[in-house]
Amino acid sequence: MGEHETGPEVRKSGSPEVGEAASAGKARSGGLMARLSGLGARTVLFLVLMALVVAAADRSKLQVDWSADHRFSLSPSLVRILAEQTKPVELVTIWRGDYEQDLQPLSDALRLMAQVNPVVTLRHIDSQLDKGALADFKRRFQDAEEPAIYLAPADGARAFKIAVTTATRQVLQREVGGGLVALRDAHPPQAVLLAGHGE
Repeated sequence: MGEHETGPEVRKSGSPEVGEAASAGKARSGGLMARLSGLGARTVLFLVLMALVVAAADRSKLQVDWSADHRFSLSPSLVRILAEQTKPVELVTIWRGDYEQDLQPLSDALRLMAQVNPVVTLRHIDSQLDKGALADFKRRFQDAEEPAIYLAPADGARAFKIAVTTATRQVLQREVGGGLVALRDAHPPQAVLLAGHGE
């Protein structure tokens, strides 16, 4: 008679193959524990504390700005000045398109400022591509140099100019805050000092 046909092979829990797979899983988990135990109590405690700090910061939406020019955060004094702004004012950047990459940090910081108060808006004028807008701005404020940042009140006859230099990234918040205060005053002071962000 022919050979008997059998059904699909069934591996029992006691079979060598299943035992090897279970042993491999235990070895992997045991290897992780062995690596953690090799770190030392202080290191493990530090990692646990860091995980708790990160979780708490994420839950509270806490942000830490480690950038040298603090372009990802605003000083409390500037936030207060921006929040107190009642009349519409534009933060107008004027520079050529080929400057954009180098001056992107300034745009990022100004965008953050404009988010504080809806009456503060941000606009960019490309001096090569937006000739009409540049001419209109110059006609209205008698000034349109580049590269520069202007604080331009919607109902004002004068704009506050911030010339863009290599130091502008470090002093931008102080300049914008001082400019807003100066524009509110018909007889602006000669100097406005703002504390914060190392400026």
